[in-house]
Amino acid sequence: MKTRSLFKAISPAIVLIIIQLTSASAAAEDRDRSLSAPAPLVGCTWDGCAGKDPDPMGCQPGRMLLQQVTSQAEGSYTELNYFYSPTCRSAWAELVVTGNDHFVWYLTNWREPQFGGPTTAHEVEVLDIGVRYRTAMWSWNDSVKGCFSGLHGDPDPQGTGDGLSGSCTRWF
Repeated sequence: MKTRSLFKAISPAIVLIIIQLTSASAAAEDRDRSLSAPAPLVGCTWDGCAGKDPDPMGCQPGRMLLQQVTSQAEGSYTELNYFYSPTCRSAWAELVVTGNDHFVWYLTNWREPQFGGPTTAHEVEVLDIGVRYRTAMWSWNDSVKGCFSGLHGDPDPQGTGDGLSGSCTRWF
């Protein structure tokens, strides 16, 4: 009987020690993991990214392609890509023109403020064939879309998907 009661008294203490050692080991592993894999550093988020280039701000890694709009005419090919960065919570447009296009394009990243206000844009003049052009970013808090056009201004203000002098993504 004495052996059994001694075992009953010791076994909860042993279980408690094993649990404490396991918890301490798991906490040390978590701490080591957090030290070896730092969170990605970005130069901006949300509204702080407005007007900034996504590349130097660290917003390119992990970007998501939201929509691609292509156009082909008279030996040239135009590709508009609209990207979102989950890390920076911002969006931008990229455009590349290939072929024998000798036309000047305007790449525009449009923004409608979340709580109303005037529509504003970041615009880039596209002059060279085969070069990828990129707009500055807008915050994901706002409604945003990307367009390319031969004229200044929104080629598709009604959101039909195909304007008279260019094309746009849908509003996001």
